[in-house]
Amino acid sequence: MIVKTACGVVVGVLVGVGRRFFEIPLPGPPAILGAFLAVATTTGYTVTDKLLTARTAERTALEGKP
Repeated sequence: MIVKTACGVVVGVLVGVGRRFFEIPLPGPPAILGAFLAVATTTGYTVTDKLLTARTAERTALEGKP
């Protein structure tokens, strides 16, 4: 989990630096709505990842596989 988080932070920083260096505008509106959209997307991804991981672990435990 820590590796995924670290990779996400590194990729996010690199994308931000690249966009700033090449003067590419952000894909979201430069307002509070854009920040809310980014937070909602990240939250949705994180919650879905946790649910799918828990479901897979539960299914594996019920099947008796290591």
